[in-house]
Amino acid sequence: SRDAWKATLALAAGLTIMNLAFYNAIAHIPLGIAVTIEVLGPLTVSVLFGGRRIAWLWALLAFVGVSLIAVASGGMGPADIRGFLFAAVAAAAWGGYILASSRLANVLPRLDGLAVATLIGAVATAPLAALVVDAHAAWHWSTLAVASAVALMSSVIPYSLELSSLRRLPPGTFAIVTCLSPVIAALAGWAILDQQLTWLHYAAIVLVSVASVGAVRTALPGKAPYPPPLDHV
Repeated sequence: SRDAWKATLALAAGLTIMNLAFYNAIAHIPLGIAVTIEVLGPLTVSVLFGGRRIAWLWALLAFVGVSLIAVASGGMGPADIRGFLFAAVAAAAWGGYILASSRLANVLPRLDGLAVATLIGAVATAPLAALVVDAHAAWHWSTLAVASAVALMSSVIPYSLELSSLRRLPPGTFAIVTCLSPVIAALAGWAILDQQLTWLHYAAIVLVSVASVGAVRTALPGKAPYPPPLDHV
C-alpha cells in the first residue's frame, strides 16, 4: 500500500544515514562518546513527544553531559570535530528511525518492510562505495567474511529482533534497557578496543544515560514513540 511504501522509504533513509554517519563517527572518536552523542536523537524524540514539561529538565541534564564531553575533549583536532559532526548526524537520523520504525510496525506486521528498507539502503550506498573502496581488497575473502559478520551482527539480527520485541515488550521497559547503550558502548570500547576515557567522559556518559531513562519514565503513557535499538553495540 502507499502507506507501507512511505513508511518503508522513511525507514530506509533513517537506517542508511544513521549507519553511514555512525561508522564514520567511530572512525574518529571513541565508541562510547559516539553512542552518547548519537543517543541524543532518541532523547530529543522522547522530550518532544513525551507530553510533559518536566522532560525539558532531562534535556537540560543531557546538555550538561554533552558539555562535559566537550570540556573533557579539549584541544580537539579536525578529525575529532568530524567525528562529533558525524555523531550528531547519526543522532538526528536515529530520531527519524524511531518514528519510521514505529509507523512501520503498525503498517506491516512482519519483517517485510525492514527487508525492503535494507535493500533500498544497500542500493543507494553501493555507488558511493564503488567510488571510494579498493575493489581488489573488497573482494578478498577475509574482507567479505568480516563484512558479512558486520552485516549480520549490526543490522540483520538486531533490527529483526528489535521489531519483534517491540511487539511483545512494553515500550517503557524496552526504552529503559536501550537508554543504557552509552554505558554499554563505553564499557565495550574500554574492554575490547582499549579506548581510554577520562573520568569526565564517564560522568558525561552517565548523565546522558540518566537523562534518557528519565525522559522515557516521565513521558505520558502512549505519547513517546518507540525507543532506539542497541544495534551498534
